[in-house]
Amino acid sequence: MPTHIYELTPDDRENETLAFLEGEDDWCLSTQIGWLRRWLREHRELPKGRYVADIGYSVRKGAYGGGEILTVEMLELLLAVGMEIYFSEYASDLPPGLEEE
Repeated sequence: MPTHIYELTPDDRENETLAFLEGEDDWCLSTQIGWLRRWLREHRELPKGRYVADIGYSVRKGAYGGGEILTVEMLELLLAVGMEIYFSEYASDLPPGLEEE
């Protein structure tokens, strides 16, 4: 999963996928937010609409704090294009079918 960006469409149509951000095997929230920030900067001209960035992550083993920041710049970019962020938390082991080999 980790970060899937899509446009919300009317109920009779399937949501349109715009991007699947790099690193499908990286489930670190900090990494995913950094990638989303870069994507938003590169796509700041996206027409205003109804978008979602669904970030799939799992808690870092041994984490005691720290992490990425949702900066004012990033929040402004999200607002400008009409994008919400969904945080999809998974257990520290990957979901079925995505186990590490």
